[in-house]
Parts: sequence; structure tokens; C-alpha cells
Amino acid sequence: MNNVEDFFARVTGQIKRAQSLSSAMGGSSCTNIKSAAVRKSSPSVDVLAKAKEDVEKLLVMPFQDVLLLENHSTLSAALSVYAASPNLTIGRALALEKLKRSLPSLSSTFQRAKDDQEKYYKKAAKKVVLIDELAKGRDTYTNLRNQLEKLAGTIGSIKDQIKELKVSQKEAKIKKKAIEEQEVALAKACFTKSAVLENMEAEFPALEQMKELADSDIAQVEASWAGFKSKILDTEQ
Repeated sequence: MNNVEDFFARVTGQIKRAQSLSSAMGGSSCTNIKSAAVRKSSPSVDVLAKAKEDVEKLLVMPFQDVLLLENHSTLSAALSVYAASPNLTIGRALALEKLKRSLPSLSSTFQRAKDDQEKYYKKAAKKVVLIDELAKGRDTYTNLRNQLEKLAGTIGSIKDQIKELKVSQKEAKIKKKAIEEQEVALAKACFTKSAVLENMEAEFPALEQMKELADSDIAQVEASWAGFKSKILDTEQ
């Protein structure tokens, strides 16, 4: 019974201190603390110490670790117990009560924010990949365009060479035709001469005999001429 009276005595002091800080807290918080104090008896010293230890240990953790199921359950239970500690200042008691009420909202907000972050990072990573792929595609396109331009220049040069070759081919054909015509004309002329030569060769044996006779006749004539010359000129002397 004495413990209960002492407890309510401390509660009365807490209420007075809380009322003096009414500008820093809502009426609902005071009502909740008062209701909790009325409904519950003070936990044992060991339970309060364990609750305090759990709360302080979990408060120094990163919040994402607090969201682990075991840690979250431990913190929720410890907050309820630790908030009932008779040795707490009003500020700490209000902070514990507010944290207890806010923990579900903080958890859901943090989880949603982490999901949003993850979604952002995935999108950002995909964006980086897309930008990189587009940059590579652009560079490949530029390289292909340069190759096409070089090929276009090469094709143009080849076309010019083909035109020149066609002109040269046409000139060569004209020259070839002229040479062939010369060959035909020469063949005709040579054919005529060859026919004449064949006729001459057929006549040549008789002509050789005729020449031999002619040579003999000329020799005889010249001999006779020399004889006449000698006789006439020598006689006059």
C-alpha cells in the first residue's frame, strides 16, 4: 500500500511539472501518462532496469536495424515499461511516450522511404546503363557514318576510274579496229604480191635461161665491139 501511495505521490509531482511545461506538450500526452499511471502498478526495479537497457541499446542502433522484427518487438515492449519508471524526468517520459506512439509511423515511413530510395537507385542505375548504351550506340553510329563517307568517296573514285577506263577502252577498240583494218589491207596487198611472186617463180627457170643467153649474147657483142674497136683504131695509127 505504501508503494502505491509513494507512486501516486511521484505522479502528482510529475503532473505538476508537466503542467508547468504545458506549452511544450499536448493535452492528450498528459492524459495518456495520467491514465497509464492510474491503470498500471509500478514495474519492479529489475524490469525497469532491463527496459532501460533495451531502450538505450536500441536507440544507438541505426534505425534500419531497429526495424528487424526482434529488435522492433523488444523496443515496443521496453518503451511501455520504461515510460512507467518513477525516476524519469517529465521530458524523458514524454519523449518515451511520444516515441512509443510514433514508432509504427516512423517504421512505416522509414520502410516506405527505403523502398522509394531502392526504387530510385534502381531507376538511376538503369538510367546510367541506358545513357552508357546510348553513348556507345552514338559512337558506333558516328564510326559507321565515317566509314560510309569513306566508302562513298572510294566508290566515287572507282566510278571516275571506270569512266576513264571506259574512255580508254573505247579508244583502244577504235585503235584495235584501225589496226585490224590495216592488217586486212596489208594482207590483201601482200596476197597480191605473193600471187605475183608465185607467178614469177614459175617463170624464173625460163627467165634464168634467157638471162644466161642474154649474158652470153652481151659478152659476144662486147667482144665483137672490142675487136672492131681494136682493128679500126689500131689501123688508123
